[in-house]
Amino acid sequence: MTFVAVAIGAFYVFAGIVALRVITLGNLMDGLLEALDGTTVDAKERLKTRLLTVGSYLTTASGAALLTLSSTALWFFVANSIVQGGYLAWASKALVPEDDADRRGRQQTINAFVLYLAATAFVAWLL
Repeated sequence: MTFVAVAIGAFYVFAGIVALRVITLGNLMDGLLEALDGTTVDAKERLKTRLLTVGSYLTTASGAALLTLSSTALWFFVANSIVQGGYLAWASKALVPEDDADRRGRQQTINAFVLYLAATAFVAWLL
């Protein structure tokens, strides 16, 4: 089981870093568009970015804790599950998907959340 835990931890470290990179590039693009167009990103989009950033940091931290078999892994997994679930609950009302691409993206996010919950259950069982 140790090998499985380490593999899951490594996956979530990688996934968290990739997500943080995507968010950073998105922020850069938003800043460039604001400078060029003189428009600003609305409050909902800013909140979305903040929540996703927190979730990405927690994903990276939970993966690192599990990778090192730290006893704090469960706390990081639970905290991130709460953040991700809260984001999805909020987004279902505040950021309703407008087209098929948005709906597919939302469904992929929900699927990733369900897998993360399964990983959280595994960590709880393991520790």
